[in-house]
Amino acid sequence: MPLFDDTASETSPRVTGLRPMELSNTAWAWAEISASSDASAARVWLELAKKADVTDTQGLTNTLQACGTLVARRDPVLAAISAELPHRRDTSAQSVTTTVWSWWKLSFSAGCWPFIQEATNSKVLLDPMGYSYSIMMAEWEKVEDHEQELFGLMELNQLLPLPIQLFALVSQWRGGCWGGPPLLSLPSVAYRKLAALLDFVETQVSRVAPVIPGMQSRVTEDGVSLGILHAIEHFGSGVGQWLKVAGDSKAQLVEAALRRRPSWSSDACVEMGTFVGYTAIRLARFMRGFGGDGELDPTQQHARPRGDRPGRAVSLEVDAIHALLTRHTLSLARLSSNSEVWVGQALDLIPRLVEELGAESVGFVFMDHRGTRFHSDLFWLQRHGLLPPRCTHVCDNTLKPGAPICMWHAVYQQSTRAAARSGSSPPAMSYSMNEFAHWNSEDWMLVNCLDVPDHGQPRGGVNTQS
Repeated sequence: MPLFDDTASETSPRVTGLRPMELSNTAWAWAEISASSDASAARVWLELAKKADVTDTQGLTNTLQACGTLVARRDPVLAAISAELPHRRDTSAQSVTTTVWSWWKLSFSAGCWPFIQEATNSKVLLDPMGYSYSIMMAEWEKVEDHEQELFGLMELNQLLPLPIQLFALVSQWRGGCWGGPPLLSLPSVAYRKLAALLDFVETQVSRVAPVIPGMQSRVTEDGVSLGILHAIEHFGSGVGQWLKVAGDSKAQLVEAALRRRPSWSSDACVEMGTFVGYTAIRLARFMRGFGGDGELDPTQQHARPRGDRPGRAVSLEVDAIHALLTRHTLSLARLSSNSEVWVGQALDLIPRLVEELGAESVGFVFMDHRGTRFHSDLFWLQRHGLLPPRCTHVCDNTLKPGAPICMWHAVYQQSTRAAARSGSSPPAMSYSMNEFAHWNSEDWMLVNCLDVPDHGQPRGGVNTQS
């Protein structure tokens, strides 16, 4: 990168004269372009460590983010910032989140939870949407620190109460109370709606499948999960209760896309971004062998004999509250045995997918999180070797809020590989359809069958079909 090298060589002799803000901005710029010059980096990091006490909170946070993004563990800098940042009075929830993520990326997770507690004691209100909790939940799950994970679940339970007996048992085991101030703010309006949804779904489930001793048949499991899907749709169709789920025609398209692969005997499917567990239930049902109409799917029976272990459905979610609700919904649907919900950012969880599922194990990917991340998350899935040939890739909300770069890549691939189309996967299709429960609101969904080239670039173009 000649321009960067030239700039670094010019900056290096002047490092000692740079102001704290200029030093932190330099580190942040390196992180943005994923590059740093060893010659100048050592001087900049050293100078940042010396000036940590006179650097503002935003500058300290930017420096930590640069270290985390570059995975550059500079112990003098980390030590200086770790000693300084917890005592700043202007610490915000966003700076707490950035700090926790950076420390976690640099294998300094032991200091994350005390820092969150210190920030809370300093009256910094942490919302789960700030993702500090999500990072810690992901770490506790990975290292199997079940006691700490239960503590985190209890804290989240204050925000979205879930009638799970486990919480009562743990509370009793702890002496009937958890002690200390709650780490989360009071429920927001959005979470109140989710709590209302939870009450509605549980009421409907009790009507669909009352608890009958010994009645655990496959047909009963299918009926319960199908009943929960209908309950979510019914609730989301109410006035003031709309839920942005992939229902109605979108659900039909997802299930049709699931059937595009010839075999699912050893594959897993991954959902990026879950909300209340609606699509997670559909994916888990498919991997279990249930059809969309509530009957056993003969196509699935042929692909996977009845005695085989069902495939896995894994949902990745950065909001710990949404992940907690989805887990509970899957539990109500009796699909927990072959479905999982992981908490954290996709970029951080993709390596874990490789560790637990193996190479070329993800035959279906459904993206329903942030459209501006679709193309980069797909690239990382491919780069880590998770996608087998003819993997099906489905993206929701490509019109609103939109996924322009992902759509552009699909068009670009068609224009550059049209000559090599013979014998390859079919082109991607962009489907125009109504938003769930809104017949006059248009949205798009992208369905692509990937050839998975060597360099992690998806093949396939895009046509438009209503």
